[in-house]
Amino acid sequence: MSERESKIFVSRTDEYNAYNALKRIFNFFRIKLTFDTAAIKLNLCSLKSRETGATSDPIVVEQLVKILNENGVKVRLIESNSSSKNADLAFKYLGFKKLEEKYDVRCINISRDDFSLRKINGYYLKTVKIPKAIETCDFFITHPKLKTHSSMKLHITGALKNQFGCLIEKEKAKYHSMIHEIIADMNTAFTPDFIIMDAITVMTGYGPTNGTPQRLNLLIAGLDPVAVDAFGAKIFGFNPRSIRYIKLSSNRGLGNMNSRLFGDSIRDLNVNKNYYKRIIINMFNFLDKLGIRGGQL
Repeated sequence: MSERESKIFVSRTDEYNAYNALKRIFNFFRIKLTFDTAAIKLNLCSLKSRETGATSDPIVVEQLVKILNENGVKVRLIESNSSSKNADLAFKYLGFKKLEEKYDVRCINISRDDFSLRKINGYYLKTVKIPKAIETCDFFITHPKLKTHSSMKLHITGALKNQFGCLIEKEKAKYHSMIHEIIADMNTAFTPDFIIMDAITVMTGYGPTNGTPQRLNLLIAGLDPVAVDAFGAKIFGFNPRSIRYIKLSSNRGLGNMNSRLFGDSIRDLNVNKNYYKRIIINMFNFLDKLGIRGGQL
């Protein structure tokens, strides 16, 4: 394997058999679960249930928590408020609060957490508020859903975009004009130790909340968020080099776009690419006619 290639492990599974798939993933990357605490950044962008492909699946997350707990790791499930949802309500409504009754796990709304300021030499941000739940954890796992993104020319939302949710401010729309730079900056401040992307049910079409669910039955894992997102972009038929936040993150040294796949074959993977590409292209053509560019949304 070239020094410029990152390892990506793909495991075929459904949500009910994710335990063994996750164990394969940890074993492949030789991650020793000897740390005390782990923070898992969920993807709870709305109150839509797991079947839609819009949000993290509590069935999958439960099995991840179980593996960590079995090795003595205390778990923090984290999410922030946004203009479209309250994280505390999302934890409860989507089934994550129930895990607190069975496991050594806490659901933490980082918008209400204590924080410190960290200086970064970002593209746009010079300081970032670091919630205590992340700052004091030993291991940071980002757990995104693989989805299309129909606005701001992001094309996909995955490992890198998930850290945008580490912004503790509720009104995140103010950052949309510089969204690509902000995503790279947030990953500079919150570089994940490990990525476990849920592609069991992905979202195509008008994502990341109103698209069409499609089952791929995959978990995708890696140590490099840039490589994982570049791979996710290719699954949906996009050239990752055309996605600016992936390029900016690579330029920051957060990872690279070249990868080598391990694990299960995806040769027979069938994604409805034409459907969502047509929707996205038509939408941007319409906005251009109105004189509105994607970065202005």
